[in-house]
Amino acid sequence: MTDVTPHPRPPSSKKVPVSKLSKEETKARMAWKTGRPFMEAHHIISQQVLRKRGHSDLLWDTRNRLWLDHARHEQHTNCYRKIRRDELPQEALEFAEEIGLTWWLERMYPNLEDEAA
Repeated sequence: MTDVTPHPRPPSSKKVPVSKLSKEETKARMAWKTGRPFMEAHHIISQQVLRKRGHSDLLWDTRNRLWLDHARHEQHTNCYRKIRRDELPQEALEFAEEIGLTWWLERMYPNLEDEAA
């Protein structure tokens, strides 16, 4: 028999200390209070690539960040709906050029022309 974990319940209205909430519950509660989706920072050039290319000092450089809601972040990460290159901030393109990784952006982030082909 397969062990099935039930889907987490929506955040309750009870006063529960934030320290006792799971990460997902905390995100859901914050989104519910603000009426906006919880935003996550996406590393445009992955930290793994930065480390392998000798740029460990740039792992948390804010030019390499794109704010996405959780659903959109998952879509990109799971290759369901990739982020297009024209959606990347200009500072991210400049960051990639500065460290010689524009080829990586071209490989990981399709252009509109790439999608048409």
